[in-house]
Amino acid sequence: MNVSTASYLFSLVTFAGLAGLFVANWRRSLLNVLFLSACAATGLWSACAAIEFLYGTIWAPLSAILETGRAAAWLSFLAVLLIHRNRGRLTQPIWVAFWILAAIVAATLGDDLWQLSRHFPAPPGFQLSPLGMIARLLLAVSGLALVENMFRNTPSASRWAIKPLAFALGGLFAYDFFVYANAVLVGQRDPVLHAARGIINGLIVPLVIISLARDRDWAPPVHISRQVTFQSATLLASGVYLLLMAGVGLYVRRVGGSWGQVLQIAFFFGAIVVLAVTLSSGRARAGIRSFVNLHFYSYKYDYRKEWLQFIQILSASNEDAPIGGRVIRAVANIFEVPEGALWLLRGRTYEVAAVWNMTVPNCVESPTGEFVHMLENGANIIEIGGVSQREKLLPLPSWLSTLPRAWVVLPLVHRQTLLGFIVLGKARAPRKLDDEDRALLLMLGRQSASYLAEWMASEALHQAKQFDAFNRRATFITHDVKNLVSQLSLLISNVNRHRNNPDFFDDVIGTIRSSIDKMQSLLARLRTNEPQDVGDPVPARITYLLRDLSKERGVPANLQVEYDDPTLTIAVDPDRFLSAVRNLVQNAADASGPEGTVRLRIQRSGLDVTIDVEDTGPGMDQAFINDHLFRPFQTTKQDGMGIGVFEVQEFAHHAGGQLKVVRSSSSGTVMRLTLPVTAVAPAQI
Repeated sequence: MNVSTASYLFSLVTFAGLAGLFVANWRRSLLNVLFLSACAATGLWSACAAIEFLYGTIWAPLSAILETGRAAAWLSFLAVLLIHRNRGRLTQPIWVAFWILAAIVAATLGDDLWQLSRHFPAPPGFQLSPLGMIARLLLAVSGLALVENMFRNTPSASRWAIKPLAFALGGLFAYDFFVYANAVLVGQRDPVLHAARGIINGLIVPLVIISLARDRDWAPPVHISRQVTFQSATLLASGVYLLLMAGVGLYVRRVGGSWGQVLQIAFFFGAIVVLAVTLSSGRARAGIRSFVNLHFYSYKYDYRKEWLQFIQILSASNEDAPIGGRVIRAVANIFEVPEGALWLLRGRTYEVAAVWNMTVPNCVESPTGEFVHMLENGANIIEIGGVSQREKLLPLPSWLSTLPRAWVVLPLVHRQTLLGFIVLGKARAPRKLDDEDRALLLMLGRQSASYLAEWMASEALHQAKQFDAFNRRATFITHDVKNLVSQLSLLISNVNRHRNNPDFFDDVIGTIRSSIDKMQSLLARLRTNEPQDVGDPVPARITYLLRDLSKERGVPANLQVEYDDPTLTIAVDPDRFLSAVRNLVQNAADASGPEGTVRLRIQRSGLDVTIDVEDTGPGMDQAFINDHLFRPFQTTKQDGMGIGVFEVQEFAHHAGGQLKVVRSSSSGTVMRLTLPVTAVAPAQI
């Protein structure tokens, strides 16, 4: 099979596919019938031309008749489409032009039939008559005129849809004009130009399909998958690239002398490697996808596909990733963003809750700040580097400037409450947000906030159920403890009476040993501490509250206490405060080990007092801090209960402060308890 035959077979296949796509979405109308007829006529002409090049010019007269039928079918379609665009109004000049066009078609067809009657089978080297070539040249000119008038009579608002069709048919008739203008000048049709017509006709089909997908006025509703379009555009671009590289490689071979063939092979191998690397690049693929969405579709996004992907990521199980990371990825993937971070409201500040491929400093944002106030109404999306003048006047937080790849800040609003916000990194392909992007982002933000709110409510309910189960267990355990206390009380009451009785003391020892075993068993069953009642806050100096801490049993002997200002006064429930500090000190002691050091530093920071508990232990990783440290019933200790840090955090929030990890590395961890300073005179001096 020669190249010319392959060219027209390509045209046959593409137009057969176009006709099949059109029939599959059939909607009966005159324009649709004419369009399908034009596709069928082009396919038949392509098949006959392929046979002509395969078996010789014996089929040339029949091919000429089918070529005229193809031109007449497309001209009829354009004429009716012009009338349709002109709202059915037929002026006298239009009627005259149509009659002239009909006469040209009749003359061309008459000459073709005459040639068929005289030359069939046609001899080798058969050529069209001069009249036939001139008639076809006039048909091409008529086709260009109809395309121009059809486009000009289309309202400007509808030209976007019809433009690909105009380019396609304009290109088809323009190439016909070039072929037959050359034929009229030299007296015969150039075989190379004629052979290329099959490929030229096949290449216009994608443009026609795009116009069918865009135009809902006359065309049936044809859906083109964005993924197929993306892959086709990638394949076409790859083909053009390889053709160019092949041409360059041929040039290298010719000018390379004895090294030419080796250089050509090396060059072509390098070109293929460059193509493979480019196609595997996320940034390159994002750029192609952005180009396809912008130039081939009225909407930038396939909303059904994006929504299904968004919901699939959000609803994945916790084993795949924590909820915060899933929320970031669900939003970021739609905009081809490879990184992001999530801030959520915890206590009285917005803190980093999750990060994804982004390095984020340990920073917080106040709910009363101007930055949060702007995000709270849910209608403001901050595009860093591309914001409106109003947003440019707003000073962004200092920590945001430490994120060089930050691009978009998306508020997460649920029922008029700002749960948090997402900071997205830069997209793989550079882009600016338009109205469609912002509308989609706001919708994703609302849905993400709703999902996070549901997750928070579920977590709170789960914790409440755990505490309820704890209380039920504590009820039975309290009864057993009461019995043990009764036994021990009885022993104490009989000590003086049986002081000199050895058997009695043997019973005492046995009873105590038994009581200890029972208590250990009860403690093994009791996996959580009993929650303490919240007492009234009492103003007191910290030195007074912590005066006997180092003397208590269980407190490490290597505890170092440092005061910046011994007169610092806070208003807290003394028992809960001491319990909170004791928990932090005990955790630090467990982490440091017998040979380690625990340092307790109390100092003033503005309107707050900070209590830093520093250990010399191995530290904690960031994933454990984000996902487990502050959650109840999560522990790494073999005999731990997993509620100590949670209890301290609850105390801090109730007292108007906060608890956070200042530093955690291989050299140790610093836990900071922050409480507000009170100006009320202390009850104890």
